[in-house]
Amino acid sequence: MCSARTILGRTLARCLLAAIPCVLGLGRSPAADEVPVSDTVLWDTGRASDGGEVDLGQKKSWERVSPGTTARPLSGDVVVENERIAVIFCRGSGGPLICPRWDGLPIRPTKSALAQRNDRSRLVPVTPGGEPGTRMSEIEIRENDEEQIVLEVCSRAQGGQEMCTAYSLARGQAFLECKPIRSAAQLLGEAQKSAKEIQALYREKLPTIKNPAHADSVGRRIKQLASTSDPENLGECKTLTYELRDIAGTQHRMVGDYRVMVKRLRQEAGILGAENPSTAKMAETVRKLGGQVLREKYGVEAD
Repeated sequence: MCSARTILGRTLARCLLAAIPCVLGLGRSPAADEVPVSDTVLWDTGRASDGGEVDLGQKKSWERVSPGTTARPLSGDVVVENERIAVIFCRGSGGPLICPRWDGLPIRPTKSALAQRNDRSRLVPVTPGGEPGTRMSEIEIRENDEEQIVLEVCSRAQGGQEMCTAYSLARGQAFLECKPIRSAAQLLGEAQKSAKEIQALYREKLPTIKNPAHADSVGRRIKQLASTSDPENLGECKTLTYELRDIAGTQHRMVGDYRVMVKRLRQEAGILGAENPSTAKMAETVRKLGGQVLREKYGVEAD
């Protein structure tokens, strides 16, 4: 039999033991910015920073974008994180900043703590000409769930050229996956560049190819010289044959470059239409016109 005093003592001891974790802070519910992240999480900071850095001290004011939401516009800078890394998309910067997490917990809510890390890195897209992006013009959600988040981000270079990239981060992934997205503007820009190169080649070779009437006269003269057996005609015949060969070779090169440009344009239009349904109708038209060009028969001098 236990006395009343013994029972009271045991009860008091149990209460004291239960109270110890609360006194030490071990039994309290963790704050929102201290909960370990096991899923991929998408945050909208609500404002675009001026200096290209996100103030992590304001994380409690950020809004988490609910999983499954993709049509929601993102008004501020964007942060994507999992249990391995956090990726910060500042609209005022050229590309996303990749930051390792601290012991599996969210990044400490101080800007200085992030700045002291030496193993962070920033990915900056560049134009085909090597010009880096300077700011993010658009950030859109393409996929958003606990397993993976995919963002479509368009950056602009100093000269105004736009580059679009798909960035994806999956659960447990320690790296940011990047995939360039072809835009109609890029496609048009490259086609115009190729056309200018062909025009430049034509201007360069114009003294050689001259005009169709000249090539026709060269051909007639070769036939005239070849119709006789006079050995004196051999030297002039060779000279004129070389000239006609240069004319035909230049034409072949220009036509070949043009056909390569059209083939690439058709291929890129197909990819663009598959990746971006809003451009499907335009892409289909480009592919149809390109097919018509490639089916056309062509000839060059001396064929």
